[in-house]
Order: sequence, then C-alpha cells, then structure tokens
Amino acid sequence: MKRTRLQQEAQQLGFPASLFGYTPDVAAYWWEPGLPYVADPGATSALTCIAPESPEYIFAGDEMAPRFPLGTPVILAPAPSDHPLQIGRVYVRIPEQGEPEVGRLAWLHDTELELTQDNSPAVLRWPLGVGTVYAVTHYVDCPGPRAFPGPRTTAPAQPYLLQLHANQMGPRYPAGARYLVYLVPPSRWTQSRGVHAFELRSGRQLLARLIGPSEEEDELYFLLDATAQLGSVALADVAQLWKLGAADYLPEEPEADHLALVEQVLNESRGMLRVS
Repeated sequence: MKRTRLQQEAQQLGFPASLFGYTPDVAAYWWEPGLPYVADPGATSALTCIAPESPEYIFAGDEMAPRFPLGTPVILAPAPSDHPLQIGRVYVRIPEQGEPEVGRLAWLHDTELELTQDNSPAVLRWPLGVGTVYAVTHYVDCPGPRAFPGPRTTAPAQPYLLQLHANQMGPRYPAGARYLVYLVPPSRWTQSRGVHAFELRSGRQLLARLIGPSEEEDELYFLLDATAQLGSVALADVAQLWKLGAADYLPEEPEADHLALVEQVLNESRGMLRVS
C-alpha cells in the first residue's frame, strides 16, 4: 500500500507506526485529543484550568512523540493532593534533585505511580510523595514541520481509563473493573444517557446511571443499579461528566450467592437520594 506523506514523515522522524490505534493520517496521532492551546480562550479541557502560577515545561526528548516531540512547550498545573490522578493523562514529575521525568499514567499503586512513554519502551515508577507531580494541561506551541491541517481543537474526545472502587453499579459494573471514559461537554449533559462518572464541585465523585434531566432542566436524575436508588444532582453542582465506554479490564465474576443478594436488593426501592 502506498504510504502517505504523513506516514513517511512519521517514519523518518522515528515515530511509531500507530499510536493508541491512530495512524499518521489522522489528527489524533499528532495531537493529544482534547488538550487545548493557550491561544484558544474558548477551548475547554478535561484537565485543570490555567492558573497565573502555572509553569511552562519544554519536552527535552522524543519519548512522548509524536504528540509531544522534542521542543514542545506546554503548560503544567500541580496535581492536587486531594484529587485522584487519572490513568491515561500525561504528567511531569520535577524532583528536588535531578532532571524532570514525563510519562503517561498507566497504573496507581499503593506506594508509587506507574507510567509509560508513548515512543519508548521505558516504564517509570514514581514513589508517592517524592518530588512534585504536574499535569500537562495546555499546548503552548508545536515545533517541527508536522502541522496538521484544520482546527487544532476538533480532535475526538480523549478516552481515559477509570477504575471502579465500589459496587454501587454492580453487578454489571463491579469494583476493580476499568473502563474507557469520555468527557461529555456541558452542552450535552441534559441529552446524555447511560452510566456516567460525575465529578461534583464539592470534590465528591459519583458513578451512576444518568436517566435524564428534570422538567426545568436544572437537575439530572440518576439511578444506582445495585440498590435501585433514584437520585438527583443540580446541574450547577456538576464540575465534569464522564461517559463510560468499553471495558478495559473486568475482574472475575462474583459468586452466585452474591448475584442472588444483588437481585434481592434491586427489588427493594430505596427512595430518592439527593447529592451535592
């Protein structure tokens, strides 16, 4: 098959033939989907907004190419200690001594973070509490000859991995499972349906089945599968909304007696739950 110009360019630069299933002929191969530019004031991001003290970081190698090749300047934001890091996002660790390290979060362990690099076989392990961890939040510019035609902020929503830690949506969505999740833009919150992860402005997180808006469209109604409990949350209290996609990992099936217990609980109405 004849190679396109972009495929030839990627090969000449030593970049992978494909990245997360994307090939060089599509924008999501070259740009981190959903990551906005500082120059795009109307862009929204799944990451922390720029703060005045946000530092700038310049990639010192091609380990994270093609989306972050050598010389790419980005904006960083400190990863808050009271907010969980998200698998699939790109982070930079700046130690008290030594050179910064950058990688894509692959796993959260009890005592360390495990990260991979898009264009390198290296696996990084960052001990918790050692150095400062920053999230990459915005592009500043992109060097090199690989400008992709068209608007830079129209790439598809970036899928991230979400690990479930509770059984409120069991047995179909059990604790320990991992799912691809996609950020839902606020303009679609009242139209979206299905299982979602809610990030509330209070810092609380909730996994529930979104069943629709209130008549005034100022609240979202949801259902907890494991208890058949209905609930509602005000739109004004929602910071971000993520829709669950395909499963990345499923634990072993629960025992039959546990399934029977869940079925019994599902048959009991728990009334309306109000969260904020």
